[in-house]
Amino acid sequence: MRCSVTRSEEIPVGSAVRVRLFAPFDRLCGRRDELVEFVDIPKLADVLLRLVKEHPALESYLLKRAGNETMDFENYFLACIGDTILLPDDSLPDGAEIALFAPHAGG
Repeated sequence: MRCSVTRSEEIPVGSAVRVRLFAPFDRLCGRRDELVEFVDIPKLADVLLRLVKEHPALESYLLKRAGNETMDFENYFLACIGDTILLPDDSLPDGAEIALFAPHAGG
């Protein structure tokens, strides 16, 4: 009997995203970077929600809630890959390295 294996598009491939944390997020998490793993291709929103789940102190910086049902992302953070600013709905490639920091103004 012969057996053949065909890779289906429905089989999760897995993805790992490294998040480099800058002030104040590094202090809140107690580390400078975090590796976040998924079974499929994540969006930035998935990464942020996972960070909040693992580090609840981040919630007030990353999420805003209106009642118990509505949730949105705050504008207090900036997430980038290189010099590209990311939005919550942006898909992230496997091995992506995201920089997460609070935008600052200065002169």
